[in-house]
Amino acid sequence: MAAARQAAAWRTRFADLLEDAPERAEQLRDLVAFVRERMPAGGVAAGQVTVHATASGHAQQAMQGQGEQHSTFQAPR
Repeated sequence: MAAARQAAAWRTRFADLLEDAPERAEQLRDLVAFVRERMPAGGVAAGQVTVHATASGHAQQAMQGQGEQHSTFQAPR
């Protein structure tokens, strides 16, 4: 379901781009071909993500490798 929403969003972005700059159609086709050639089978491009962080004092961290994240931080006590 998320992939379908993402695909629809990109179709809309590309359509908007072509409406605003139709002269970019060839470049857009080249870009899409470039990405498709490099996509793994099944169309999933996400791989392993490794994140390292260090904090001290009253630091608060939110880290993410992909997807959607909503973070709410509270004031230090």
